[in-house]
Formats: sequence, C-alpha cells, structure tokens
Amino acid sequence: MKNLVGLLMTLTLLNADVIQLESKTLEETLKSENVVVDFYAEWCGPCKKFAPIFEKVAGSELEKSKLFAKVNIDKEGELCDKFKVRSVPTILFLKNGKEVARHVGYLSEKELSLQIKKHFSAGQLRLN
Repeated sequence: MKNLVGLLMTLTLLNADVIQLESKTLEETLKSENVVVDFYAEWCGPCKKFAPIFEKVAGSELEKSKLFAKVNIDKEGELCDKFKVRSVPTILFLKNGKEVARHVGYLSEKELSLQIKKHFSAGQLRLN
C-alpha cells in the first residue's frame, strides 16, 4: 500500500480512482500487485462509451485493492509497442508486473467486474 501512495503522488490522476499511465511511470506502476490498464484513443467511439464504465468500476469499494490506469495510444506509442496493443479499447490485466490476460473491445460494467474477479482472484495462478 505504501508503494501505491507514492505512485499516486507521482502520477497524473484522471479522477480519484484512475491514473494516466505514461512510459516514465510504468516501472513504478508495475510494482502494484493488481493493475487494470485501459488503452484508449480520444477519437475512438467504443473507448468513449467504455470510459465511464471503467471509471465507475475503478471507484467501486470492491475494487479498491486494484490500481486502474489509462493509456492514451496517441501519446504513448512506446507503451503500445511494449504491450503489443494494436486495437482499442484494449484492457490489460497485470498481476505483479506480468500480463495475465487481455480483452480487446468494449466491456459492460458486469463483464469488466467479472474479468477482474476472474484474473485477480486469490486462487488465480495463470501467467502468460
């Protein structure tokens, strides 16, 4: 939790529950145990539709132990290359710095919550 507080002090906050992830803050962000990252573009219709859902789930009391971050693909091409993101929206689920899953395309609030539970449950051992 101490790392999370320090990280939030150095990152741009989009709202109280979502940070804007940049190349320069990636290493510190990956120190968090459970990270959900939304790769988006401002011109992308499905991204615009998904944004309030992502923020709502990030703000829910059930998800306070996760770090939620967004990456603007037009500003952070280096991160897109690093994570091999080719379409938006792409949602990555990172556990202890390693990608455990990804979803390309729009998700409903219920679907996103289910994906988070699936990939960050205590018994989850799958690593790519």
